[in-house]
Amino acid sequence: MFKLNHPRARRMALASLLALSFAATATMAVTAAPAAARAQAAKKKSKGFTVKLKGGTLTIAFTSAAWSSLSGGSADVGTATTPTAPATSTPTGSFSFPISGGTLNSLTGKGSVSAKGGFTIDRHLSLPGLFESSSSASAENPSASLGSSPSLVLSSANFTPSSVALFKLATTHVKALGNKHGVTLNKIPASLTPAGLQFFGDTFKAGETVATITIAAKG
Repeated sequence: MFKLNHPRARRMALASLLALSFAATATMAVTAAPAAARAQAAKKKSKGFTVKLKGGTLTIAFTSAAWSSLSGGSADVGTATTPTAPATSTPTGSFSFPISGGTLNSLTGKGSVSAKGGFTIDRHLSLPGLFESSSSASAENPSASLGSSPSLVLSSANFTPSSVALFKLATTHVKALGNKHGVTLNKIPASLTPAGLQFFGDTFKAGETVATITIAAKG
């Protein structure tokens, strides 16, 4: 047996202490790594994820009052609003556009959304033997800007430049539902901008909610 003051005994004791210290440090590192990862994930989640959009739909659902002005009538006086592919519509005035790009924050819902497709408004007025008139207005490729001044911009040959905000969006009370895989914003109230009033016609009023916008975006 070695005495503690023997050089070899001291070396063995020191080696044992170093081994214990290394084992303890390794154990702490292994324990700390998952905790640090969880803390980082929680911090990222608290700020939301920036979701790069690859699909989903943007839907403009006109109110029943607005839709009655944009559809129906008779053979003499009437209005028809129809979708332009790849957009689709329902008989009640809901138009869906496939999302083609953009980014959204999963927590705040802020960002931008681009979609494909459009719609055309055809109006006609006919007084047999006396007068006949028709007009057509088209808009396409809706793009939602969801920042400090939320709006829905569309491209229309009726304006110069062609890209113009037709809808003003009220996002204050709309809560984003999202994660790193996608973001949903349900029924954002939409009113017409001055350009929107010009495009849709004088049957609408400034500040009137004419539709809701729903964004169901996938990353």
